[in-house]
Amino acid sequence: MGSLQRLLTDLDEETIARRVTRLHDTVRRKYALFSTTVRDYSEYEDILSDYYQFHFENTFSPTASFSRADSLGLAKQLIEQEYGRRGLGRNAAFSDALYGTNGGMGHILNTLAEALKAEAIRHYVTDKFDHHVSPCSWEEKVHIVRQFLKRFEGTLPASIRLDEPERYARDYRELVQLYSDALRNPKTYVRDLSL
Repeated sequence: MGSLQRLLTDLDEETIARRVTRLHDTVRRKYALFSTTVRDYSEYEDILSDYYQFHFENTFSPTASFSRADSLGLAKQLIEQEYGRRGLGRNAAFSDALYGTNGGMGHILNTLAEALKAEAIRHYVTDKFDHHVSPCSWEEKVHIVRQFLKRFEGTLPASIRLDEPERYARDYRELVQLYSDALRNPKTYVRDLSL
């Protein structure tokens, strides 16, 4: 069951912080923002596009290059998703940037950085499950998922059925998503930023 131990180690919150999240926090801190407000929508779009490109180059791929339209479109999509989680939309984000409300442009870039970090965590967790669980026999998959559920019970949301490891062993995408989302807990971010 070496695969189980490696999976549990790879998915420990401290390991994820060391391998994934700290870099995203560092990159966000390095991006210089000279004002919490923007003059107009054009400046708002320029900053979103520039920051997305900067973050991506410094975390995912140093040679990546997006067109302005691509980086802006991806940034807006993430901002809309994140603001949508709070029942708000694209106009609320621009309003925050224009008037400096709710932390202004700095908060919007923090939101974008957190969304990119969440994507990176999800990719990392998926990769670890794929590597350690997929090639196993059915019995091993169930055992690994059972131990994962037991080990991370306190981190996982209450909606997870701890008594149904077979359900998640069959298709662990839901489990990966819920665990990745659980790692977005503010306590995790506060700890990561303080390291």
